[in-house]
Amino acid sequence: MSDGLKEYARDFVGINHPGGTLRLRAMVLGPKSNDDLARDMLAARSKKSKDTWPLADAVRAVAEARSEGLSLLWNEQK
Repeated sequence: MSDGLKEYARDFVGINHPGGTLRLRAMVLGPKSNDDLARDMLAARSKKSKDTWPLADAVRAVAEARSEGLSLLWNEQK
């Protein structure tokens, strides 16, 4: 999995997004599956660039970003 994909997934779920706490909560705690979020992320990416990633890699990147986001939210609560 490329570093570009990992960073894009982090941006997509709101980790690197300025003022992204609300977005982060919606993405991390929301009802969508990792598969659905990865498809949404790839669809958003395809509007901006012809370069894209395989769905399986995107699902893994979203899962990692959601996990990281959950840790950030959990630490924010403490």
